[in-house]
Amino acid sequence: MTQEEKPSFRRRLYLGAAAAGIVLTAVFGIGQVLAQPSSFVVIDGFIRSQAPVTGQNDWGNSGITYNNAGSCTGVQIHAVGTNGLFDCGSVNPTAGHAPIQPNYVGPSVQASTFIVDPLANQGHGDLGNPCIGATGNPLSPTSDLDPTTYTQSTKNGDALTSYTYGPGGLTPKDDIGNLYAVARNGEIFFGGERVINNGDSHFDFEFLQQKLKANPSVAGSCTGAFQGNRSQGDFLTSVDFPQASGAPPTKSVNEWHCDNETTKKGGPVTQPPVGTMCDPGTSNASDPNWNPHYQDISGSTRAAAVSLASNTADLSTGCGGWVCRDEIPAVYDPHFVSFEEFMEGGINLSELGFTGCVNSFIPHTRSSGSFTAQLKDFAGPINFNTCSVTTTPGGTSHFAGANLSDSATVTGFIGGPGTVSFDLYKFPAGTDPASVTSTSCISTLRVATIAGTTNDHASPATFTTSSTYSSAGPGLYEWVASYFDPNETTATVVSTCGQEPWAVNQATPDVTTSPTPAGTLDLMGLTGPVNDTATVGSTTNPGSNPADATGTGLGKVTFKLYGPFNAVPTSASCLSTKEQASAAQTVSGTNSTSGTSATYATSYGAGQGFTPSQAGWYQWIASYAGNLANAPATGVCGDSAEQFRVVDANIQITPLTATNIVGNNHVLTGHVNVNDGSGNANAPVGTTISFAVTNNGATATPANGSCTTVGTTGSCTFTINSATAGTSTIRASVTISLGGLSISRHTGDNYSTDSADAQKTWIAPNTRLTVYDQISGLTSGATGTVTYTAYKSASDCQSNINGTPEGTATTFTGGVSAQSSSVTIGPDTAWGSTIYWTAQYTGNEGTFTSACVEYAVSG
Repeated sequence: MTQEEKPSFRRRLYLGAAAAGIVLTAVFGIGQVLAQPSSFVVIDGFIRSQAPVTGQNDWGNSGITYNNAGSCTGVQIHAVGTNGLFDCGSVNPTAGHAPIQPNYVGPSVQASTFIVDPLANQGHGDLGNPCIGATGNPLSPTSDLDPTTYTQSTKNGDALTSYTYGPGGLTPKDDIGNLYAVARNGEIFFGGERVINNGDSHFDFEFLQQKLKANPSVAGSCTGAFQGNRSQGDFLTSVDFPQASGAPPTKSVNEWHCDNETTKKGGPVTQPPVGTMCDPGTSNASDPNWNPHYQDISGSTRAAAVSLASNTADLSTGCGGWVCRDEIPAVYDPHFVSFEEFMEGGINLSELGFTGCVNSFIPHTRSSGSFTAQLKDFAGPINFNTCSVTTTPGGTSHFAGANLSDSATVTGFIGGPGTVSFDLYKFPAGTDPASVTSTSCISTLRVATIAGTTNDHASPATFTTSSTYSSAGPGLYEWVASYFDPNETTATVVSTCGQEPWAVNQATPDVTTSPTPAGTLDLMGLTGPVNDTATVGSTTNPGSNPADATGTGLGKVTFKLYGPFNAVPTSASCLSTKEQASAAQTVSGTNSTSGTSATYATSYGAGQGFTPSQAGWYQWIASYAGNLANAPATGVCGDSAEQFRVVDANIQITPLTATNIVGNNHVLTGHVNVNDGSGNANAPVGTTISFAVTNNGATATPANGSCTTVGTTGSCTFTINSATAGTSTIRASVTISLGGLSISRHTGDNYSTDSADAQKTWIAPNTRLTVYDQISGLTSGATGTVTYTAYKSASDCQSNINGTPEGTATTFTGGVSAQSSSVTIGPDTAWGSTIYWTAQYTGNEGTFTSACVEYAVSG
């Protein structure tokens, strides 16, 4: 931008030097170019950038015009152009109140600040200024006092705790207008505006390594005192504007020293390390040279580390994107800056010999040119950290049980690094990371403090946690890294709580199950309860030990068995009421290698458990209850790995008993039923039924044989004959494949659905058979006779025709009595293989005829 001057003033450029102080010029240095700060901020006496170059910035954007566009909104002021560090300030919407400061819009820096200090002088007073640390607005809305003025005879170099403050008025020459500063890569740049140029003004820019606080005397009060300490290496740069109009301003540089400059005998003294805390008025018995004080180093070559400049002419459009507060023009112009009202400077901390981190910035004014003159106005104090800590969580696992680590990169310190301590804070699971603020960690649980390690020896230095923290459960974790200067026990700079949210969730474990027995099972072979096992855990999504039962009901698995189903179970099958067994089990064993899986098994008490009694499909479902680190997990109906199938078959032989005359064939029928899980059915066509004959006196043959079932009947026949009287036992057996499982059945195996072996009696011709009957249903006073009639066919018996009376009628009295009759069976054809009988009662209770009774003779 252009630089304009009022007609009554000449453009001035001062290049000289004086013994007491170095003359401030438009661009000032001692001649050691390497010692000066970089051009990150161009120290040229202009607020707005003059020749925008990448990497070179100024306080305000280039150009000479203003609008409300760009990144600014509403009534905010946008200085049209580029390469400015601050923009978008505005006039306060409340009339008479101090303007609103702009935003930092420049490249990344360690620290930045812009202060609009309240004005309270004869020329102008801002109204309703808020007090330091007070809530609301304790001052009267019509009060034009400045809350940031010193209230006692306070001087540079006094103990900070002796500084008191409160609302007060000022002369224009002592009133601070706007102040701004940035810190970046071992450099500090600062600037400021005074409100007049026709009186001697004295501005101090003081930088402290310890945190400086202004504490109200009581809560809500506008008066109070400072709290803080001075340390070896603190520094203060002064800009002194003489009374004479146009007289060149001068600079001085003072450094805080803990010791005298020489011993009592005039010998040299080596100052303690930068950062050593030493307040005036304190003693140190171990240090005979102890005398904390500010030492003027303006004549030292190290002072060349400080470069200062001022505007040597009026800047008619020289203000940046904010409200400048010049009280010289007859008509107020927020963009106008009179000559020598603007000052700026840069400091190369390394060349200054500063190896620590600045934490506080306290600019103030003095009543006169003496360094120890009374202090008047101040701004802040401002938290201003030249060192920064950027943290990055280590690893990518976000599951409970994961080992958490952190790294922090510290920049801005000079020389070798100090130390870093990592604090880990835990917020409840489900906490919204956006709700965590810079103060949230104060009131939440700190779960770990871990020292950091680094192999770096200069800035930037990356520190990593020396160990990891095993996350015990889900939650929102926040790492906060604190950097300590060498020899310091109070953190120099701390990363911000809320900038590194790390949500740790419950692991979602897999449930891998294995029923015992498994596959296809023979119902007849199931003699005890079926069981299941479940392994809970995951290698790709691990939590802590799933068996950790901290908390009621946690860390357990419940096994449930459903069935039988007549088809393979699907996801909907278990909705039916077919639950057969249930058992909640704690872990039976853990994986001692990884600690992230556990195996469970069903375990029943006496009389518990379930043994299938029907064929069909069965489904196990294992449900894991979860614990602090692991979410609940459950199996599903339809999971084939958790199914087993029960199949069954049975075999019958008929007739089970029969009597045959020797030499006559006896036909036996074998029948097989099968159930592959889908229901009972006849054995498929071609099923082989085997027969084995065991004789006792009889000589029935064949001794062994077989037949194959016909069609879908599931049956086939086997014929035997014996030439001699006696008995024969016939056993039928079958082996069949069901569901891929080969199962065997035989008669007489005591299996509930298999028949007994058949028993055959062989008799000689003319053998007399005795038939016994029991008369029942008569009263105790019944008398009469019973006669028996034999029939050759069932139809004759049922029709009571062609009957042959047999035996002798029996007369009885007194009710029930066992009766008998006999008939001779011979080789003639008079009688067939079956005889049908009836018994007839005739007596005092009437006449009754029994139903036909079949008696198999066979043959």
